[in-house]
Amino acid sequence: MSRVARADAEDDPRDDFIVEHHDDDASKSDAISDAKSGARAFRGRWFGWQVLLADVPLIAFVASTPAWPANVNTTPAIVGGGFAFAIASPAIHAVHGSGGAMSVALHILLPAVGTASGALLGALSTICILECPAPPAMSPTALGAAIGFATTAGLGALVDAFAFAWDDDDTSRASSRAPVRWTIAPSFSTRGGSLTLRAAF
Repeated sequence: MSRVARADAEDDPRDDFIVEHHDDDASKSDAISDAKSGARAFRGRWFGWQVLLADVPLIAFVASTPAWPANVNTTPAIVGGGFAFAIASPAIHAVHGSGGAMSVALHILLPAVGTASGALLGALSTICILECPAPPAMSPTALGAAIGFATTAGLGALVDAFAFAWDDDDTSRASSRAPVRWTIAPSFSTRGGSLTLRAAF
């Protein structure tokens, strides 16, 4: 009987293996959950829909100007639409406090290069050496500039919206807090009255 008691009192090495095995599984699950939470913390809330909502109509507006009637002056529309496109999304990024520098590059530098390249290719297409055909109704230079702008501006808007239009973690937490509540507390006495403005954060 004493031998049996001593055998029961001894630790079974299989128990240690089972405990270590469960500890490994728990550590792996904790590592996976930490990685997921870290990924969520790295990228906060997505505001790319605001970027697309501002960019897509402006791109379509500017790119459609070569198709307007010939007697319509499209210069103010092109300048105004291009300027609005250049500042709309960077302003959205400035409000959210994230990705502003890349948005400026994608909405100013990239479309400028695309527009100039398209206009140059359109102008080169009109060069003839021996026999020149009748000029087309739509200017090849303007058409090339519109195609170049639409292509590069659309690409820049997509990259900006899906790669850089994410709130920082601190910004997301700050924006998710309850808004400041203001209250006015009037008080009256025999000598007069007063108003007290209070803010609850």
